[in-house]
Amino acid sequence: MAGESELLKKALIRGKEPYGFATVWGRTALSTGVLFGLFMGAFWAIFYGSPEAAIVGVPGGILFGLTIGLVTASAGGTGKTLYVEFSNQEEKESFISNLNIGILQIKNYQMTLKDDEFMLFQTRSGSRMNLWDISVIIGGKSALIIAPKGAMKKIERFV
Repeated sequence: MAGESELLKKALIRGKEPYGFATVWGRTALSTGVLFGLFMGAFWAIFYGSPEAAIVGVPGGILFGLTIGLVTASAGGTGKTLYVEFSNQEEKESFISNLNIGILQIKNYQMTLKDDEFMLFQTRSGSRMNLWDISVIIGGKSALIIAPKGAMKKIERFV
């Protein structure tokens, strides 16, 4: 397991770690809650022609954000790691090739960064919250994949 801890250190240096339930819930709830809170407040104020109506819309939007955050975190937004070992260079190259093909088959992912020891796949949606990123840290004889739980189930099939 020394190889796995070494790769985990490299991941932490790059700022990559699997996100927990609270992190996913909080970041999703904050972004959607603020957006929908402002939108719903403005909507109710315009619809009823009174600024006091925003008092109903803002808490409603925030409650909506908290609910969406909970659903997102429960449905597979939390992170997972997968440790893979190679016995030779040929296996390593085969792993990288299969990983590239497999992740690109997962809907909405594209490679945004690649070097000798790190690969980053992000969603095409433009969301840069980093909750949905798939990170691959490649060592000499092993690799560590960090991905959301939902994407990891698909990755495990082709790795």
